[in-house]
Amino acid sequence: GNHVHHGHVVALAALLAPIVAVLAPLGLAPFLGVSAAFLLGLRRARTGTWLSRPSQVVVIVGVLFAWILASYFWTIDVNAFTEKILRLVGVLISGIVFLDGSNDLDHEGKRLVRRMLIVGIALGLVLEFVDRISDIPMRDLILGNDPTEKPPLYSFNRAATAIALLI
Repeated sequence: GNHVHHGHVVALAALLAPIVAVLAPLGLAPFLGVSAAFLLGLRRARTGTWLSRPSQVVVIVGVLFAWILASYFWTIDVNAFTEKILRLVGVLISGIVFLDGSNDLDHEGKRLVRRMLIVGIALGLVLEFVDRISDIPMRDLILGNDPTEKPPLYSFNRAATAIALLI
């Protein structure tokens, strides 16, 4: 009846991801990892298995990862590669788990995720708009930090990029 299931986790992630993108863009990867861990735990509790059978997404991500590993042989900075590969592996594994957990949503679950994503994107866009037109970046305003130097409007913006990808 009132049990939390994977649709709730995916919907909550869809709601919060655009907001996290504005307030802490570098926090999206850990946010994905936490969401994936919840989905993994729920699948294990519900079905007794960790993941469903491999899907096309898993195969594509596996090929991508193999290419990344092969690029080790022509990398210039081995130390930077080693550091970044560990982070990338975490994001790839989290992405596979998250996609696997959201793959078998029923019609109602998909509808809930769509609604939460629309609300999350709307809230993220409002926060981003306020961030861009105000003198104090949103993360500084909310966290009560001293305002940092405001970047120009034409600067690269991780939050805007993340929201565009979510759209």
